[in-house]
Amino acid sequence: MFPYKVQVYHKMLSRDFVPRVNDGESFLHNMNDDILDAILFADEAFSLKISLWIAISRKRIISMFFDHNVNSVYCINIFTPYKMMNYGLRNGYFQQDNATAHAAKESMIFLRQFHDDPFDK
Repeated sequence: MFPYKVQVYHKMLSRDFVPRVNDGESFLHNMNDDILDAILFADEAFSLKISLWIAISRKRIISMFFDHNVNSVYCINIFTPYKMMNYGLRNGYFQQDNATAHAAKESMIFLRQFHDDPFDK
Protein backbone atom coordinates (compact mmCIF):
# COMPACT_ATOMS: atom_id res chain seq x y z
CA MET A 1 0.00 0.00 0.00
CA PHE A 2 1.21 3.47 -0.81
CA PRO A 3 0.21 6.62 1.10
CA TYR A 4 -0.64 8.49 -2.11
CA LYS A 5 -3.00 5.79 -3.43
CA VAL A 6 -6.61 6.14 -2.36
CA GLN A 7 -8.14 2.76 -1.58
CA VAL A 8 -11.80 2.40 -0.74
CA TYR A 9 -13.17 -0.64 1.03
CA HIS A 10 -16.72 -1.51 2.01
CA LYS A 11 -17.03 -1.67 5.77
CA MET A 12 -18.69 -4.92 6.76
CA LEU A 13 -21.68 -4.22 8.95
CA SER A 14 -23.71 -6.68 11.01
CA ARG A 15 -26.61 -6.26 8.56
CA ASP A 16 -24.35 -7.59 5.76
CA PHE A 17 -24.04 -11.04 7.34
CA VAL A 18 -27.44 -12.52 6.38
CA PRO A 19 -27.39 -11.35 2.72
CA ARG A 20 -23.83 -12.67 2.28
CA VAL A 21 -24.77 -16.06 3.73
CA ASN A 22 -27.92 -16.14 1.55
CA ASP A 23 -25.90 -15.31 -1.57
CA GLY A 24 -23.35 -18.03 -0.76
CA GLU A 25 -26.07 -20.63 -0.17
CA SER A 26 -27.84 -19.62 -3.39
CA PHE A 27 -24.54 -19.98 -5.28
CA LEU A 28 -24.01 -23.46 -3.83
CA HIS A 29 -27.57 -24.65 -4.53
CA ASN A 30 -27.74 -23.31 -8.10
CA MET A 31 -24.54 -24.70 -9.58
CA ASN A 32 -23.88 -28.06 -11.10
CA ASP A 33 -21.65 -30.42 -9.14
CA ASP A 34 -18.67 -30.09 -11.48
CA ILE A 35 -18.51 -26.31 -11.89
CA LEU A 36 -16.12 -25.71 -8.98
CA ASP A 37 -13.64 -28.08 -10.64
CA ALA A 38 -13.59 -25.78 -13.69
CA ILE A 39 -13.34 -22.36 -11.98
CA LEU A 40 -10.21 -20.64 -10.73
CA PHE A 41 -10.83 -17.69 -8.42
CA ALA A 42 -7.72 -15.50 -8.70
CA ASP A 43 -6.30 -12.43 -7.03
CA GLU A 44 -2.99 -10.91 -6.16
CA ALA A 45 -1.41 -9.04 -3.26
CA PHE A 46 1.48 -6.63 -3.34
CA SER A 47 4.05 -5.20 -0.99
CA LEU A 48 7.11 -3.08 -1.69
CA LYS A 49 9.31 -6.17 -2.07
CA ILE A 50 7.15 -9.07 -3.24
CA SER A 51 3.96 -9.82 -5.14
CA LEU A 52 1.80 -12.90 -4.74
CA TRP A 53 -0.61 -14.27 -7.31
CA ILE A 54 -2.93 -17.02 -6.15
CA ALA A 55 -5.77 -18.98 -7.71
CA ILE A 56 -8.08 -21.31 -5.84
CA SER A 57 -10.40 -24.01 -7.13
CA ARG A 58 -12.11 -26.92 -5.44
CA LYS A 59 -9.17 -29.25 -6.07
CA ARG A 60 -6.10 -27.03 -5.92
CA ILE A 61 -4.37 -23.84 -4.90
CA ILE A 62 -1.93 -22.37 -7.39
CA SER A 63 0.39 -19.67 -6.10
CA MET A 64 3.28 -17.76 -7.60
CA PHE A 65 5.59 -15.29 -5.91
CA PHE A 66 7.29 -12.44 -7.76
CA ASP A 67 10.03 -10.10 -6.60
CA HIS A 68 8.76 -7.47 -9.05
CA ASN A 69 5.47 -6.00 -10.19
CA VAL A 70 3.10 -8.30 -12.04
CA ASN A 71 2.65 -6.91 -15.55
CA SER A 72 1.13 -8.23 -18.77
CA VAL A 73 4.21 -10.38 -19.54
CA TYR A 74 3.84 -12.23 -16.25
CA CYS A 75 0.06 -12.46 -16.68
CA ILE A 76 0.51 -14.13 -20.05
CA ASN A 77 2.97 -16.52 -18.43
CA ILE A 78 0.36 -17.33 -15.77
CA PHE A 79 -2.47 -17.64 -18.31
CA THR A 80 -0.52 -19.92 -20.65
CA PRO A 81 -2.77 -22.94 -21.24
CA TYR A 82 0.21 -25.27 -20.91
CA LYS A 83 0.73 -24.05 -17.36
CA MET A 84 -2.97 -24.34 -16.61
CA MET A 85 -3.06 -27.85 -18.12
CA ASN A 86 -0.32 -28.82 -15.69
CA TYR A 87 -2.94 -28.19 -13.03
CA GLY A 88 -5.65 -30.17 -14.84
CA LEU A 89 -7.48 -27.14 -16.23
CA ARG A 90 -7.98 -27.99 -19.88
CA ASN A 91 -11.44 -26.39 -19.94
CA GLY A 92 -12.79 -23.98 -17.44
CA TYR A 93 -13.35 -20.46 -16.21
CA PHE A 94 -10.77 -18.03 -14.91
CA GLN A 95 -12.21 -15.40 -12.58
CA GLN A 96 -10.13 -12.27 -12.10
CA ASP A 97 -10.55 -8.66 -11.05
CA ASN A 98 -9.74 -6.88 -14.33
CA ALA A 99 -6.53 -5.46 -12.86
CA THR A 100 -4.41 -3.34 -15.21
CA ALA A 101 -2.00 -6.21 -15.97
CA HIS A 102 -4.91 -8.57 -16.72
CA ALA A 103 -6.63 -6.11 -19.05
CA ALA A 104 -3.46 -4.83 -20.76
CA LYS A 105 -3.52 -4.95 -24.55
CA GLU A 106 -0.97 -7.79 -24.67
CA SER A 107 -2.90 -9.87 -22.13
CA MET A 108 -6.18 -9.37 -23.99
CA ILE A 109 -4.67 -10.30 -27.37
CA PHE A 110 -3.28 -13.48 -25.81
CA LEU A 111 -6.57 -14.43 -24.11
CA ARG A 112 -8.65 -13.78 -27.25
CA GLN A 113 -6.79 -16.64 -28.96
CA PHE A 114 -8.80 -18.96 -26.72
CA HIS A 115 -12.06 -17.06 -26.21
CA ASP A 116 -13.72 -14.23 -28.16
CA ASP A 117 -14.39 -12.20 -25.02
CA PRO A 118 -12.27 -13.49 -22.13
CA PHE A 119 -14.02 -11.10 -19.79
CA ASP A 120 -17.66 -11.95 -20.51
CA LYS A 121 -19.98 -10.34 -18.04
